Amino acid sequence: MGLKTNTFMNRGGGARRSAFALIAAMIATGVGVLVLCTIYAGFTFGFAVVQLNRENLRATQLLQGKMELIRLYTWNQVINPGRNATSVNLLQQAQP
Repeated sequence: MGLKTNTFMNRGGGARRSAFALIAAMIATGVGVLVLCTIYAGFTFGFAVVQLNRENLRATQLLQGKMELIRLYTWNQVINPGRNATSVNLLQQAQP
C-alpha cells in the first residue's frame, strides 16, 4: 500500500515555486530596464560631448580666421580702420 499524500500540500509547494519564479522575472526585468537606461544615457552624453567639441572647434576656426586677417593688415590699414580690406582681398594679396 502506498503512502497517502495530501494534494493540498503538493499544490502549495508548486505555487510557492512559481511565486519565486515571478519575483525572479520581475527582478530580471528591472535589471534589464536599468541597463537599457544606462546605455541610453551613455549614448546621449557621448553625443552631447561630440556636439560641444564641434561647436568649440568651429569657434576656434572663426577666431583663427579673424586673427589671420588682423595679422595680414598693413600699418596703414591699422591706422585707418575705415578703409580695411576684406579678408578675401588680403588673403589673395598675401599669397606669393
